[in-house]
Parts: sequence; C-alpha cells; structure tokens
Amino acid sequence: MLGRIAVHLDLDKACRRRVRAAALLAAAHDATLVGIHASFRRPPPYVYKGFFVSDDVNDLLRQKQREDLVASEAMLREVAGETGVAVQWRSGEGLPEEILCEQVRYCDVLVTSQPNGDEPGPTQMPSLLASVMLGAGRPMLMLPSVGELVTIGRRALVCWDGQRESARALADAAPLLQEATDMVALRIDPPNEPEAIAQTRRADFLAYCASKRYPIPQEITRDSSGIGIGNCILNAAADHDCDLIVMGAYGHSRLQQAMLGGTTRTIMESMTVPVLFAH
Repeated sequence: MLGRIAVHLDLDKACRRRVRAAALLAAAHDATLVGIHASFRRPPPYVYKGFFVSDDVNDLLRQKQREDLVASEAMLREVAGETGVAVQWRSGEGLPEEILCEQVRYCDVLVTSQPNGDEPGPTQMPSLLASVMLGAGRPMLMLPSVGELVTIGRRALVCWDGQRESARALADAAPLLQEATDMVALRIDPPNEPEAIAQTRRADFLAYCASKRYPIPQEITRDSSGIGIGNCILNAAADHDCDLIVMGAYGHSRLQQAMLGGTTRTIMESMTVPVLFAH
C-alpha cells in the first residue's frame, strides 16, 4: 500500500484534475496526500530578451507568486476534502525541480501531468519533469492530458527488459501492482540467447512477481521494427485495454540538464493512459 502520495501543484489547467486523481488514489490506499507547490523565482534583477526587468515588475511577480501559493493550497484542500483523505501542504522558493525532488523523497510517488505545450510556463516545461523524474529517487505517476481516469492500475502493462531501469520500475510499482487484477508483461525485441538461459530468466521473473503478490503476468513480446519502441508500448497498452503503464525512465544528465531517452520522450508526448516512470 502507498503511505504518502505527493502531487505537483502549479495551478495549470490540469491541476484540479491531477489533484482529484491523486486524492482518489490516496483514498484507495488510505494514504496521506501531500501537495507540493514549487514557486519559480529568478534572483532579481534578471534579463529577459535582452532587457533588465525592473524592481516594479519583480514586485508584481512576487505578489502573483504569493497569490498562487494561497490559491494552490485552497484548491488542494477543497478537492481533497471531497474524498476525506488526510492532507499536507508543502512549498518552497527557488528552482521548482529542486523543491519537488527534495519534498517527494519523503513520499512514495509523485503525481504529475503530461507536459502541455499550450502552457509553456516554467513549471510546465518537459525539462523540469525530466529533472525530477531522473533526480528525485522516487517514481513519477504521470497522467495523460486527455481521457477519463476511471481507474488507475486495475490492468497494468509492465515493460520488462531485465535492465536496471525496468527492474527499478517493477519494484517501485509494487503498491499498485499488488492491487491490480491483471498484469501484462511486455518484452520488446528480446535478444537471441540460449533456450536454457531464456527459460531460467523467465522463471526468475515469474518467481519475483509471485513473491511480491503480483497477478500472474500474461507475457507478450513485440517487434518494434518500423514503429519504434515507444509506439510499440502504447499499442500494446491499447490492445490489452490497460489503464496503467509501468516502465523505466531512461536518460542522463548532460551539462546539468536532464536529457530523456527517445522512448521516454515518445511516451511522455503521446501517452493515453497513466504511466509510472521509475529511474
């Protein structure tokens, strides 16, 4: 069971929907909902498009941030109050990714929304979510921007390749997979290897799932030729009517900027069901 569920607050269009989904998940697990408002502030004065922003403008920005702070807490308590879950609220000043990474380490999972290109503010940039995804040390449950979220995790698609990231995802998803009714284990482009080795690895995978009280996996393989791994994952989720994808987040930090792998970016851009990313 999940004990503490964090949700990202920034008053974007998807925020209320995100908080409601997180609150329902908290209710299902008898968990505490922790709202994290990460305030973005550049140290004044700063340059914008070649011009220094005046103190007056900075004062207006600070006032707007204070108003957003109050509004986000009120919205969190209003929406969460509909489910009766215990609520905590956290905030901070500085870079949003640093605040989110710090606060979510005291929680089991962070609920976020799919990046929205129509809202290009600092807290909506894919680079911020990438930084948190790769740097927080906790799984991120990302919700799609469209579609009804009737259930999350009743029928889960687990992406498995035996590598570190997928192993981390398989373990981090335990509180959700233990409550699932069905689990589909997807292997894409499996390597050619001796039959004895393949059978041993398959037996170990099934034994691990059984030890964690996961549903008996329905094992499938797919060939990504012509469509790519990301689209292969999305197609498999649709074909098997899954309401959750569990996968490792692949990426690295380059020049202090988080860079996601191609498959992770594809899923973030085109997801149609919630995705639990782990790194």
